[in-house]
Amino acid sequence: MNYRTFGKLDWKPSALGFGCMRLPCRSGGNSGADVDEELAVRMIRLGIDRGVNIPFNFELYNAAVMYDDAETARFRYGRFMAEGERASACVACGACESKCPQKIHIGGWMPKAAALLGGS
Repeated sequence: MNYRTFGKLDWKPSALGFGCMRLPCRSGGNSGADVDEELAVRMIRLGIDRGVNIPFNFELYNAAVMYDDAETARFRYGRFMAEGERASACVACGACESKCPQKIHIGGWMPKAAALLGGS
């Protein structure tokens, strides 16, 4: 994986980010109705399998709270995340917090995410 310097921070994120605004389409276009779901799931799983767990946990937690839809977030949590990648696997060691550009207390939020999304 390729990494880039992130401003003046001592943090090097991967060059590829998954905001999922554009997922691969079967026809090569960009219509949401034409998403190649099998390829999209493989791409997202690849990112998760390489350790992209904190952002996805937060994405699911935020979606559950903002849209009052914990059921959908729990489905995505169970479908797309292996047990060791879930918020419940966080040991609150604090190693990730110094790298967080938003200065989020990740160790404090992961247990909340785990409780809402279904634990392990």
